[in-house]
Amino acid sequence: MHASDKLKADKEIVLAAVRNRGLALEHASKDFCDDKEVVITAIKSDGMAFEFADMNLKSDAEVILLAAQDNLNALTLVENDVLSNVDIARELLQYKGMAIEYFNSNIKNNKELVLIALQNNVSSFQFVSEGLKNNEEVALVAIKNKDYRSNVYDHIGDDLKANKAFILAALQNDSDAISHASNELLSDKEFLISAMEINQSSFKFASEKLKKDKTFVLPLIKSGVVLFEEIADNLKDDKEIILAAAKAGVLYLEAVSKDLRADKEVVLLVVQHYGGNLEYANDALKAD
Repeated sequence: MHASDKLKADKEIVLAAVRNRGLALEHASKDFCDDKEVVITAIKSDGMAFEFADMNLKSDAEVILLAAQDNLNALTLVENDVLSNVDIARELLQYKGMAIEYFNSNIKNNKELVLIALQNNVSSFQFVSEGLKNNEEVALVAIKNKDYRSNVYDHIGDDLKANKAFILAALQNDSDAISHASNELLSDKEFLISAMEINQSSFKFASEKLKKDKTFVLPLIKSGVVLFEEIADNLKDDKEIILAAAKAGVLYLEAVSKDLRADKEVVLLVVQHYGGNLEYANDALKAD
């Protein structure tokens, strides 16, 4: 049953209808589609009622914002110039960060607006400009969110992954950040030492070349930062390395060769730190 034209022209009736079902605005008279009170009532019920608003109201910032806050798809119905409007974007992104997907490139490349969007919804990072995805400040804001940070690295470029300051800053919030560092950084002694000051486990991501470099590994072993098991095989038979590891208490006798398990100097240092190491000593030393 359809309402009569007379009832469709009754504002009280129309307001009641669109309050209950916003899309009922489609059936209201043209005059009511240009009535801001009626249109706002409709879009508060269903943002997509924006489709049936008069063109005059489709350019009204208040109407646009209310429609988009209810349903972001309403932004597909606005004029293109609205999608470049900084003021509208700034207001909407405070509440609907994901709205940035619908805006034009000038908004996606506006650092202030992108940061506003990220504060509301960090997932909006995927929709910002490539330039800002590779901006240190913007990327770090996204990385601070533990639920989304793993996705950030999929969107940033190689330049940022090779940026020493960026990776070290990211490591402050994300212990896995170093796993995304460039091969060049993972072969950089200075970088690895700085990374290990933040997170000791960073050593495991060092390049094989560094792990085999005695001048790099020995000081780390001496300071007890790196465990003997973590170093390259070529250093595990190096007596200087072994003695340093034993003195630092980061060596378990089980991990060394049979020849070194028979070395009294090595065994004595190791068992002084942990008596249980005696189990793996040469039989002759067990009798000493």
